[in-house]
Amino acid sequence: MRTPLLAIPCCFAVFSAFAAGEERAPSPETLSAELLAGQMIGVGIGASLPMPELERWVRDRAVGAVVLYRASMPDAETVRELTSAVHRMSPRPELTPLIATDQEGGAVIRLAAAMLPGNLALAATGSPEMAERAGRHVGCVLRQSGINVNFAPTIDVVPAGDPAGIGTRSFGSDPVETGRFAVAYVRGLDTANVLAVAKHFPGHGSASGDSHNSEPADSRPRAEIEADLIPFEAVIAGGVAGVMAGHVRYSNWRDTAGLPASLSPAILRTLLRDELGFDGLIFTDVIHMEGVAKLGGPGELAVRAIEAGADVVLASGYGDRQAAYGAILAAIRNGRLTCDRVHESVRRVLRAKSRAATPPPACTADPNLANEVARSAITLLGDRKVLPIEVDEAFHVGIAGALADRFPTGRRVTLPVTLTKDLTDRFEREVRSRFDGRGPLVVSILNRSQAELARRLRAEFPDVPLIVVVLGFPGDAAGIPATTFILAYNFLEPSQRAAVDVLAGKRCGPGRLPVDVPGLAPAGAGDETCVSRR
Repeated sequence: MRTPLLAIPCCFAVFSAFAAGEERAPSPETLSAELLAGQMIGVGIGASLPMPELERWVRDRAVGAVVLYRASMPDAETVRELTSAVHRMSPRPELTPLIATDQEGGAVIRLAAAMLPGNLALAATGSPEMAERAGRHVGCVLRQSGINVNFAPTIDVVPAGDPAGIGTRSFGSDPVETGRFAVAYVRGLDTANVLAVAKHFPGHGSASGDSHNSEPADSRPRAEIEADLIPFEAVIAGGVAGVMAGHVRYSNWRDTAGLPASLSPAILRTLLRDELGFDGLIFTDVIHMEGVAKLGGPGELAVRAIEAGADVVLASGYGDRQAAYGAILAAIRNGRLTCDRVHESVRRVLRAKSRAATPPPACTADPNLANEVARSAITLLGDRKVLPIEVDEAFHVGIAGALADRFPTGRRVTLPVTLTKDLTDRFEREVRSRFDGRGPLVVSILNRSQAELARRLRAEFPDVPLIVVVLGFPGDAAGIPATTFILAYNFLEPSQRAAVDVLAGKRCGPGRLPVDVPGLAPAGAGDETCVSRR
């Protein structure tokens, strides 16, 4: 660690040069300590962030990135106004922050105009070309709104049990296939000049929980963890602009000292930089998350992440971003973060800002793509002889939406999104009292709590054809002794309409299951008759 006497003159000298008004293109050596610290922060913009505060971050600190969340994105026009304001506030065009969001598709959607089924649905189509079109579609919508960075795709390899809750954001359980689809999706974003950030390095799918609300760990043997690196190796070879480090501990990876990946030099510097040769931007996941929160305050965590090799620390809350910025600035001034270390990251940030500033090519969103993905992804498993059904003679149990609407009011029970045990008991009684056993029973499930109700209903009505429509992650349906499964991979209206068409016999199900689900089917399963015709 350098002493303050060595560090301060370095930063003081560059402050003087910038303050004197030099007009040359910015480089780390020409930026003040305040601006250097700003480059390594990504600040979240919520619904209530006052414009004067936003201006301080953009004008006075030239932050590396501003991140738009759902609360700050009620509609496309508001987003355009907000992103235009960020450009106006910037002290110099070259220092304008990257403007980011996480438009992942499926369950994580920020802009409705870019709404598509998630990565698992894309993988079920079997078409990387469809994934590239999806990336381009999302990229065009984002650029039209002024956004130039997408914290996507999620390329975690996910097992059937989905312990980390990655779900349909994943491309599936096969690392090679995940890499193939991820590269195509990134290529699509690139064509719209949107910088892709692949996540969550080095793989979050098999961790013991969700890092938003737990301290997840991955205790698998190193060889299994290395297999999850395959998608990251693929997108790095394809030139992905950024990688996001997750807050997961890897107990069988060397030299991690029990630290999560986001704070581990062994993961970020040795593995990602040195072994995989990645020279793009490393972002941390948001530092207030439970996966790191107990290891220190946001300021200390921010500095430790940069020491480990991260370039941009994401801090969303007011107190978090203030503390993170203040700690990074203090570490620059007192020499804990050396000029060499700081300049290394800031150089990457400025390079990414230059790349993002390139005007995008003329491109437009594909208004029919969501329907096309949904129809191509829909997957039929089990006994196809029970189809088609007459909806007037069937009984539906599930959430409200396009699927439920096709059944008569008297022959459907509408569920809330999440079922507690008491609610499960209540709705089991309601179905028992209203379903006369005439016609097939159709249960659409969105999550594990609804899957439990489907299991109970099969026990209640063992002789009735049971058709389970899976509107979420296929692993949730494992162990349900249904007659037939229709996998839609998504609850959005296009996917529900595609399921309706399969139920009614208007379409077959051409998709292939992209995740291995013991008790349901192996990866690659599908309706062979329909698959052969797609």
